[in-house]
Amino acid sequence: MKKIYVLNVIGGLSKGGAEYQCSLLSNRLNEMQIKSKIMCFYKGPSPLFESLDNTIFISRGNKWNFFSLFNRIYSVIKLENPDILHVWLPEIISVPAAMIGRFLGIPVIASHRNSTRFSGDVFKYIRDRMRFIQYIFATKIISNFYINEEPLFLRVLFNQKKGEVIFNGLKELILVNEREHKISDEPLSLLYVARLAPEKNLPLLLRSIAILKNKNHSIRLRIFGDGDPAYKSNLKELINDLDISEQVEFLGYDKNWHFLAPSSLCLLLPSKSEGTANVVIESLKIGLPVIISNIPMSRSILKHEVNALIVERSDPLEWAEKIIYLSKNKTLVNQIKRNGIEYSKQFTNDKMVAKYEKTYRQIIKQTNR
Repeated sequence: MKKIYVLNVIGGLSKGGAEYQCSLLSNRLNEMQIKSKIMCFYKGPSPLFESLDNTIFISRGNKWNFFSLFNRIYSVIKLENPDILHVWLPEIISVPAAMIGRFLGIPVIASHRNSTRFSGDVFKYIRDRMRFIQYIFATKIISNFYINEEPLFLRVLFNQKKGEVIFNGLKELILVNEREHKISDEPLSLLYVARLAPEKNLPLLLRSIAILKNKNHSIRLRIFGDGDPAYKSNLKELINDLDISEQVEFLGYDKNWHFLAPSSLCLLLPSKSEGTANVVIESLKIGLPVIISNIPMSRSILKHEVNALIVERSDPLEWAEKIIYLSKNKTLVNQIKRNGIEYSKQFTNDKMVAKYEKTYRQIIKQTNR
């Protein structure tokens, strides 16, 4: 039986949730049945696997020379001639790849990994609408979250193309013993683990920390994540204006952020928009309570005061109150931990890989009819 050749198309191999899932999937597929490669622009500082035998790098080139980039993507796809083209993100590489795939008669799977509901960010709104192009050209759309609250146009496309929901796999996490990592005289410790980007709504969290400080709570927010230097500079200016520099610590990108989970109250994620955030599922798995904004993701896979706390409004005072409420309610903390660990069991690497393998085989079967 001939192997199915799947060519994944993504911007890079590191840091982001989609990048991790793409690398994870490509390296866990049944090698006897499926051959998988990844086409991308760069390796990045923290790839999942050091071996790059299955990776094809192309030059990003001049930022505005779209025609040249289109030709480079076309040349690789034409030469590789995969059985299936699996396009991920960002739009600068996934959209032209989807168009080229359909032009060459190659079945295209488009990954839907982030909500396209308008969150107030005009730049993101424009990018999301560009992303619709790859969905139009796709043979099938696969989302990593339920799409019942997505825009009507996407829901129609999803149904027409017999879209499927496949949840993310999970990282292999190793926790340290709480006593080994306990910091002496540690204040109430909070974690933020995500990119430093406007859609993550970190300023809301910083204003909540200022409120807690002004109410004489001993508190520390540890921020794990990288982003645009200019945006990070704006965040630091806000921290200085709020006079909370002693309460906030930037720790950069660190895949071992979960080592601080045993000595932390919770993970905070005030995002305006998410798909299925890996960091949330990872937190559930290790028993770290999550406080999250009221977005489609939290409404579809989480339950308030069952396996998370969902904050209804983007109000710093309400966030501050939820943090204190959780810190004073040990019974609730333990309940959320237990339920979160149990719920996270459905998010496994084996389940994710098995579902993608089944989908790949179905697409090839339909194509060969």
